[in-house]
Amino acid sequence: MQYYYSGRLSQHLLWLACLAGAAGLLAARALVALAPVVGVLAALANPNVRRDWPQYLRNGAAMRAAAVVVFLLLSGLYTSEWATWRHELFRNLPWLGVPLAFTLAVPLTARQRLAVGYLFVLGTAAVGLATLGQYLMDPATANEAIGVGRTWGPSPSSFIFPSA
Repeated sequence: MQYYYSGRLSQHLLWLACLAGAAGLLAARALVALAPVVGVLAALANPNVRRDWPQYLRNGAAMRAAAVVVFLLLSGLYTSEWATWRHELFRNLPWLGVPLAFTLAVPLTARQRLAVGYLFVLGTAAVGLATLGQYLMDPATANEAIGVGRTWGPSPSSFIFPSA
């Protein structure tokens, strides 16, 4: 219970969401899609969420982002393209979840922010080096692929995250 009341549960969930988002940008879009869900859980796990709720409602950027989702929900009243509408609704839910998470969850510590930054910077460098390695292994095929505007070979992130 102390883990919850100290705010560490909220903080660790937000950290998990940030790490998933950073790793997802480099490897798997599914992680990017799930990160806001974990972020909302982090906001709900904040023991002071009732006290902090007015702060979210006064956040102009969060309200404008939430308006995107509200307008999309309203557009459901007159759409006939339900499959497209559902796709767009789910695609735009991070506009609601991310500001909610960063406004209401317990903030990350300096070390946690540094870890997220390192993951992104070093991960991007590793993906770049893996890509460079692929291109240097077979330059003729790489130049041909570049000439027609397509990605050559397997995803560079598959070297770092084999399940990608």
